[in-house]
Amino acid sequence: MNILKITDSQNWDIGSYQILHLSLQFKKKGHDTLIICPEPNRLFWESRKFDLKAKSFDFPKKAGFFRVQDFRIAHFYDMCAVPPLFLKLNSPEIRIIFTHTEFCGDDFSKLEKLKNIASKFIAPSKTFKEKMSGSGIPENKIFIIPPGINMTRWESAMLIKPAMFMERPYKIGLVSDDKTLREQEFFLNAAKKVLEKIPNTNFLIVGLKDEAIRILARKMEISHKVDILGERTDIPEIMALLHVFVNASDQEKLSMSVLEAQASGVPCVLPRCGISGDFVINEKNGVLAESWDAQSYSKAIIRLIENPILAQTISKFSHDWVENNMSIQVTANLLMSVYEEVLLLRQT
Repeated sequence: MNILKITDSQNWDIGSYQILHLSLQFKKKGHDTLIICPEPNRLFWESRKFDLKAKSFDFPKKAGFFRVQDFRIAHFYDMCAVPPLFLKLNSPEIRIIFTHTEFCGDDFSKLEKLKNIASKFIAPSKTFKEKMSGSGIPENKIFIIPPGINMTRWESAMLIKPAMFMERPYKIGLVSDDKTLREQEFFLNAAKKVLEKIPNTNFLIVGLKDEAIRILARKMEISHKVDILGERTDIPEIMALLHVFVNASDQEKLSMSVLEAQASGVPCVLPRCGISGDFVINEKNGVLAESWDAQSYSKAIIRLIENPILAQTISKFSHDWVENNMSIQVTANLLMSVYEEVLLLRQT
């Protein structure tokens, strides 16, 4: 099967991750995948590194001036990457698949405009399916496929997790690129409350590195307990060190770092909102806390620290949950079944 994977995102986001690792799976099974994305960015160079075919999503392509020739599946990962002229030039020869991983602004109206040209919409969870359906997409066009994760990178973190639960001081981590610093400040507020109860605790912030975060920690008088690591490429090693992972965002989008933490066997504390609820069974593969309630978060963190049996049970369940439901092999098989279905429908 010949498949196009197309995104206009400059970021190494969850969509870019899916494109790369699914393409690698399809290549192993003998399928031909062409990735079209901005150049230069990480997805483009990672594709070249793994000998995947990649072309720049340059101005002519963004305007729609390209023919797909032998390709029969065009899978778009963001709405900005769908040029109307492309559809005019290539329809009805090609089948359009659309994956959406976050909702903001006027996304609902944009989705509704795509309902007549897309063969299938891929929703990563039940909440996303409900939102797509509410925007006017027919339910028979929506298929739920959870995001896939390459488990190989995270197995080593899981293997040493039982020993890490015995290590002190406790280490609590956050991954965030929030430029408003709202998530980082909230994490620090929760950290301060945890330290009042369990002083033998350290905190790590990975992602955006801003001196203002350090200033916030100093004002709270907990700077000596907080490491601000900035952008890192050794996230599996960092996950291996953590006793608890915290996600503070209540934005309606998926977090790859949460899936990575779960795959690493790190108990997660997440906000009690729709999307988190799709991927977390409370006190089975994570602990849910009230959004933007530092007291609720600190209680959840302390509960995990003071209940090592619960923490280790969640650790094992989290890893197994991701491996059985969201490994890249599982996701690739589900997605291939969708591709085969839309091609079969076209022939009948």
